[in-house]
Amino acid sequence: VEGTRLNTPLANIPQSIDVYTEEFFRDLQAVEVRDIIDYQPTVQSNLWGGTAYRARGFTGVGATYLNGVAQRAGFGSQFIGNVDRVEILKGPSAILYGADSFGALINRVTKRPTSRKIATVDLLYGSHDYKRAALDLGGTLWQSRESSERKLLYRSNFIWEDGEFFKEPQYRRERLIAPSLTLQWSRRTSVTLDTIYSWTSYNGNYEGLPVSQGRVGFVLFPDGTFRHVAKFHSYNEPGDERIVRKFLTGLDFRHAFSRNWQFRSQFFREDFFQDLIETVPGVNYVVRTLPDGSFTAEYPRNFRWNTNDGVSYRTRNELTGQFTTGPVSHRILAGHSWDDDYNRIFNRQTANNAYPAIDLFNPVYGNNLPQLGTAQLVLSNITNNTENDAEVQAVYVNELLSFWDDRVFLQAGWRKQMVDRTNTDFRSANPAPVASDADADTFSYGLVFHILDNQRLTFYANANEGFIPNFQRQPDGEGLDPTTGEQLEAGFKFDLVSGRVAGLVSVYQIKQEGIVQRDFERDAATGIEGWFRGIPGQTSEGIDFSLNTRLFKWWDAFGGYSLLDVTDTRTGAPTGDSNPRHSASIFNKFSVKSGPLQGLFFTLGTIYKSERQSQASGNQPRWWTPKYFRIDTSLGYNWKMGDARYSVSLRVRNLMDKENLYFIQTINRANLEPTRDIRLQLTARF
Repeated sequence: VEGTRLNTPLANIPQSIDVYTEEFFRDLQAVEVRDIIDYQPTVQSNLWGGTAYRARGFTGVGATYLNGVAQRAGFGSQFIGNVDRVEILKGPSAILYGADSFGALINRVTKRPTSRKIATVDLLYGSHDYKRAALDLGGTLWQSRESSERKLLYRSNFIWEDGEFFKEPQYRRERLIAPSLTLQWSRRTSVTLDTIYSWTSYNGNYEGLPVSQGRVGFVLFPDGTFRHVAKFHSYNEPGDERIVRKFLTGLDFRHAFSRNWQFRSQFFREDFFQDLIETVPGVNYVVRTLPDGSFTAEYPRNFRWNTNDGVSYRTRNELTGQFTTGPVSHRILAGHSWDDDYNRIFNRQTANNAYPAIDLFNPVYGNNLPQLGTAQLVLSNITNNTENDAEVQAVYVNELLSFWDDRVFLQAGWRKQMVDRTNTDFRSANPAPVASDADADTFSYGLVFHILDNQRLTFYANANEGFIPNFQRQPDGEGLDPTTGEQLEAGFKFDLVSGRVAGLVSVYQIKQEGIVQRDFERDAATGIEGWFRGIPGQTSEGIDFSLNTRLFKWWDAFGGYSLLDVTDTRTGAPTGDSNPRHSASIFNKFSVKSGPLQGLFFTLGTIYKSERQSQASGNQPRWWTPKYFRIDTSLGYNWKMGDARYSVSLRVRNLMDKENLYFIQTINRANLEPTRDIRLQLTARF
């Protein structure tokens, strides 16, 4: 697993890790990370069109890691067109990856150049005029006559996507070009050059179903009556556009000094551009009285143009080795990482109420809208005009000890991270860079005990830490400690029935400490304003269960279950905050292996989430979303013609056409997931 940074079987790692392969992507017809996350009970989608998720009760779980290195977060989907597998490391992973969410880490591993000739074409067509074409090519470009080990390999992926969305007037278009080369100089030495260009254009998902007194999709009028709002309206404009461009260049050098000692060096440069030119509805609707005395409701809107332009450089240099001291075997990782992130943000928008509102019940698009670049549309409100640069350096060590014939493993890790940041706000009268810094030490400990000597039943436990730096300063200049998340986890891994039933069950607790808030008591005591203090945050406790089975050669199944309780550490009261207490999923694939119907396959997937409580907001009462239950299915056929292999499949997402699947909500807004969606896929491999 790339995400562990150690060449060690998962059974020997004291952590809960799930891996999703390209075969599952194809069975699911997945085109982005979110399609896969739907089937991971521990992780919840947090924002449509973004890169953030929540896991084990914590927000900010990024899907931005690529080949073990962080990439820039932002709007737009996380592509998997050139991805071989997706790894989910549950709980804090700070010693390897630094500051990040305490709930989980999502890492995408790209397809690597190969000596085997590959030519795969995928064509998809589906609901809402969705169209997608993908091409995957690979093979050997050159091989030395002097040495059969010396060769130049390539892999190239291309994607073209265009389609409307189930809510008018929304669309998404995507392009991906991702060629890579590997120079295999010898059996011990190789270097890989990766280049990835992605372009995404879409408009914001601003359907914004209103929530009134806990009733989703209803408006409350002054006379006490409710009126239903159609679920398939959107309140932005057809001409709105979000453009996200990324260009990534990466080098991955690997050299084995011997069978036991290896060195790896990675370098990435990422150029990032994001432009949001769009209409933004207000958070709350406004009731308006019509001339006949009846009521209607509308969203006030403004128009914004937000630009985020930046470049990032990242390096990781790691030495891994194995050696023995007496009866103890050692596997060690020592590394250094350096990141530099620069970005320039310029956000401007119209003044409040300076843009036409839109009716919730009968939205009319393009109704006397002022045009960008004219005197009628003035972006007078500059909400952000900053230049930011952050340099992050870290050293880390992780060691895995084993003894008793590799039945017992002990893990210990340490990371020292230092952050230097400058920020310049050009809205101030005299803009000047403001410097701040933060540092943190984090530790990780783990135990693995193979109860059976064949390693089919294993107990594991860990104590891991995560952190998020705080850059505020006290009035005396002293910095603040980072916000931390400390996890205790224990569980069992099993691999039974000759490997046909495998899985994991674990219990965990994560305590959040050091949430920053103003310390007004200290302000009063000292007579100086501006003091801060760190207070306990939330405590997440839960159970995770995952299962992967192949009891019969014609039936593959995997699934999982998650039980989660999130409470305020200080009061013990449940926090809610959109976290389902129960989540479960199962995915089945049935394949005909012989006979006249050989090649026929059928998939059936189900996803369940219990009620979720809305996020807190002022004095507004919280409300509960309904239970979420979704069924996906597909029917397909594989066949061969000569050396070529073909596959055709028809996939139906949300088979029962449920319309109450809310994937994100606030105190007064709810979004609806797509209703029934049908896609046809044709694949050819040559």
